[in-house]
Amino acid sequence: MPDTIEEWFHLYERDLTSYLIYFTGSFDVEDYVQETFLIALQKQDSFHKRSHPRTWLISIARHHVLDTYRRKKVWERLMPFLYSSPPVQASLEAALIATDDQHRLYLAISKLSARDRDVVILRGILELSVSETAQVMNCDTNHARVLFHRALAKLRKSLEEVSYEEA
Repeated sequence: MPDTIEEWFHLYERDLTSYLIYFTGSFDVEDYVQETFLIALQKQDSFHKRSHPRTWLISIARHHVLDTYRRKKVWERLMPFLYSSPPVQASLEAALIATDDQHRLYLAISKLSARDRDVVILRGILELSVSETAQVMNCDTNHARVLFHRALAKLRKSLEEVSYEEA
């Protein structure tokens, strides 16, 4: 298993970027990705290989974003944008997200609570294992399974509402 931040960047940057796009509801996550790897570089000695590096990096990113939102109280200012269409982007990934089905999914995910959104992104989109998801979310594996099951039910309902609103 690679053990340098540079190797991790090449292996996990795309997963981290995808997670942060869904987590923040914004395509402008480049700074968060860079800051996550800088934090990981500073705290590399505290990584004791008890979890997968990708899990550790996603956990760092998640906490960093939440801390930023709390400090700047940005969350209240972002809420109106979470319910509108995603901004136009030039990248291939953004083009894929902009498809009709992806747009509905994006809207439905953005309407979930933060905890439900986390578990859906981690398990359903990034396909992390139950144990990796539990580590990121600071809960046991059974709780992570239950959260995912309940979040999927809410997501299905939200997708129906989004489809109904568009009809």
